Amino acid sequence: MTPEQPVPQQTDVQAYPEVLVLLWPDSFGVRLLSASSGAAGLGRQLVQSDLMTIPGRPGRVHSAGVAAHIFAVVLFSLHDRAIISLNSESKKVLFIKRTHVVAARRSDNHETHGLSAASLAQFKPGDSSLAVREIVKRWFGDRTSLPTQDVINAAEREAESLGLYRKVTGPNVATRAAKRVARSVTGGSFTYEPLAELVASTEEMASHLANGWRQFGSESPELKERLIKDVEGAIESMELPEPPDTSN
Repeated sequence: MTPEQPVPQQTDVQAYPEVLVLLWPDSFGVRLLSASSGAAGLGRQLVQSDLMTIPGRPGRVHSAGVAAHIFAVVLFSLHDRAIISLNSESKKVLFIKRTHVVAARRSDNHETHGLSAASLAQFKPGDSSLAVREIVKRWFGDRTSLPTQDVINAAEREAESLGLYRKVTGPNVATRAAKRVARSVTGGSFTYEPLAELVASTEEMASHLANGWRQFGSESPELKERLIKDVEGAIESMELPEPPDTSN
């Protein structure tokens, strides 16, 4: 008999905004596509690596959008808790106005976990503020072949630590991975799968955080849009360049 899984405590899950975005991306503004999206005209590679299913619900989302919103919502959560403040800064470069979002430290007296703690750890001694792009790039450290997936993997590991995901091993891992919330096969030996009944228990928590995220967008629409774009750009910049074509 399989032992009953404990329901994650609300206080535990709320400390990990990345997990709530991972499980309920459409609640945070990631466009929900039909379950069949990507099957025609987009190519098999895009279907396998760029589109993700959502646990317990029909439809797919773009993994790049999920990764960007994971990081953006984590930074918003720190801003909402007055641990950092987010502000837009503009400067002219060769007569072109460029705007980016800067995070300034406000408090060190809050307990943080997961990606929130990792984001704060990117502030080095003497850093009173950092561009959001710099926070994301420092988190990666080095360039990687799949930066979008690296962000999603980090959220999956937190979901596993909360008991919302389980690690699955075996010869059919790749097949099972295609059916879950995110495609993540490490070394071809294991993947993560969500526990649907426990994922459902987080809906109210995700809704509460998503309401704050939407209110942030209503009060500061340009700041929210710039925040997402800065995160997207930073993630994309960490992808390893294509190797040179030596076929000729």
